[in-house]
Amino acid sequence: MVHLLTTSFLQTFAVFLLFIRADLVESHEQHMPDAPSCYGHLHAESGSLASTNYPGLYPNNVCCVWNISVPVGLITLDFVDFHLERSRKCMNDVLQFYDGASGYFLGQSCGKTPGATVSSYSNSIVIVFITDFTHRRSGWLLNWSCKKFCSKLTNFRYLEILLSSNLF
Repeated sequence: MVHLLTTSFLQTFAVFLLFIRADLVESHEQHMPDAPSCYGHLHAESGSLASTNYPGLYPNNVCCVWNISVPVGLITLDFVDFHLERSRKCMNDVLQFYDGASGYFLGQSCGKTPGATVSSYSNSIVIVFITDFTHRRSGWLLNWSCKKFCSKLTNFRYLEILLSSNLF
């Protein structure tokens, strides 16, 4: 029962953290020396992110939050490696994904299979990593990239020119 309460509390706490402004998190990073790679705001068109200590064992009892943003477009997450504690309905160790602009829940992963590629609905995505007090694993490594709207805008522009050309 204590385990379920702890996990539930951490999940509630993680959702609460989603609403903290990224600049507030960045300004308080120097006050969190015990978790050097467990939080942050990452702003780049592409990059990699890994769980703390990857490929070594990740720590127990953590709630890590990262906000990834790109200048324009959507974000796609692709997993390179993934190994968390297996549990029913991801009740133990879990990696969760939220759209950064809306807070919409995009999904979660646990066990040895990360699931499908994760894509945001805006130019930012929040990743929350929650672990309980029991088993530790090697964690995860993912790559993110910006999926721009260029091809769609080009197609719309072509359609607009075609429709205005009196060919129809």
